[in-house]
Amino acid sequence: MYRKHEFKKLAPYFSQKIKNAILRISESDADRIHEIRLRINRPVTAASYGKEIFLMPDGSLSASRDGAITADRHDLESSFRAICDYSLHSYEKELSEGYITLEGGCRVGIAGTFSSNGAVKYVNGLNFRVPGQVFGCGEGIYNMLLSRKPVSILIAGSPASGKTTILKDLCRILGERYRVSVADERSEIAASFHGEPENSIGLMTDVFDGCPKGRGIETAVRVMSPDIVVCDEIGGKGDSEALMLCLNCGVKVIATVHAGSWEELSGRRHIMELVKNRVFDYAVFLGSGKNPGEIVSVKRIGDKFD
Repeated sequence: MYRKHEFKKLAPYFSQKIKNAILRISESDADRIHEIRLRINRPVTAASYGKEIFLMPDGSLSASRDGAITADRHDLESSFRAICDYSLHSYEKELSEGYITLEGGCRVGIAGTFSSNGAVKYVNGLNFRVPGQVFGCGEGIYNMLLSRKPVSILIAGSPASGKTTILKDLCRILGERYRVSVADERSEIAASFHGEPENSIGLMTDVFDGCPKGRGIETAVRVMSPDIVVCDEIGGKGDSEALMLCLNCGVKVIATVHAGSWEELSGRRHIMELVKNRVFDYAVFLGSGKNPGEIVSVKRIGDKFD
């Protein structure tokens, strides 16, 4: 597998003291980092394989908080202004939803005090979700289920199980053979910037960036004649209705959902409606913790309801 990981491009979004440490992180450590978190008056942490570890001034990562860099109000405000491109008014919609997507596909979650209209009054936490492509990580699912013809797949896993990373790679692989439409509500799959995808997503892939998944899916089916629709983190009623349209139009679907087991999946009402209506042919469950992206089990949907 080849990893396209541009972690250090995030350095300009941090204050000088944190940026200096980030630029000193070794390449091997950088490839293991999935998130960087700033919490006011607490140590800066990095998420690696499901665990939070502490960032030291010399760029090393430690399981102990002793000597770790502490983020103060200046650090939080400096990063917040930078992710908003120094113009809060330009990002009012994104801020009301609690996150901003940066160039390259990094999504920054925002915690703090919000006014009744969704405006941010005070920031007390920022979570930088590090973007990246791992070329080849989707080949296991592709070779097992998709190499002969398109089928519909629900990729399930706990947070940080590698769902979106695998979805990106499947998009890249399938987009070389089929017409693929991506409903990329949070700009995490294609990492579009000013309308241009920055991730490798396949020659025949069309991207509906920044619009609600349901609307993106419906528009794609009606105007782009896709063989396959790809979307991330389904769950709501609007998503279900749009995916039923795919079923009725003969369009295959590859989507992800937060669920670590079939039992957990069974508790998601809208998802189970899709499952029972045979929108998906297979459910693939991924490992997490030290085994993100590992295929734990594959279930043919028909086996559950025949």
